[in-house]
Amino acid sequence: MAPGGLPDISGMTSLKVDITGAIPETWTADELRRKFERFGDIGDVFIPRERFSDRPRPFGFVRFMEDEDANEAIKEMNGTKFEGSTLTVSKANRSREEARAESAREDGRQKSKKRSSSRRRSRSRRRRSSRSSRSRPRQRCVSSDSGRKRRRRRRSSSSRSS
Repeated sequence: MAPGGLPDISGMTSLKVDITGAIPETWTADELRRKFERFGDIGDVFIPRERFSDRPRPFGFVRFMEDEDANEAIKEMNGTKFEGSTLTVSKANRSREEARAESAREDGRQKSKKRSSSRRRSRSRRRRSSRSSRSRPRQRCVSSDSGRKRRRRRRSSSSRSS
C-alpha cells in the first residue's frame, strides 16, 4: 500500500475507461475487472465517486502489471458496448498525484471564486437598493384640492410681480 491507504500503482500501466451514455447499473470495480482481466494481470481497478452523492463517476481506471497487456486491452475494448453505453479506453495521461494536485488547485480556485462572487453580490445588492430608492420619482398627491390652490396662488403672485 502507498501512503494514505492507496494501492501502490508504480510500475503499472494505467488505462482510463470513459463511459458515454447512461451509467449502467453494473458499473462497479468488480465488473470492470471481469471485463478486462482476460488481457492480463490487473493490479488495480478504481472508479471514483462523486463527492457529495457517492454515486459512481462515468469513468474509471484499470491498471495492468504489463504494458503489452494494457495495449491489447485498448485495441480490443475501445469502442465496445457496456449495457448500451460506449466505452472509450485509452492510456491515462496523468498520474494519481498529478490528478490530485490539479483537483486541489481547482477546489481552491472554486472556493476563492465563491468567496469573491458572494462579496460582489452582496455589495451590488446594497448599491442597487439604495439607487433604486433615489431614482424613483416622488409621487404627488393628485386628489388634493389644496395643492391646486397653492399652485394657482404661486402663479398669480408671480404674474403680479412682473
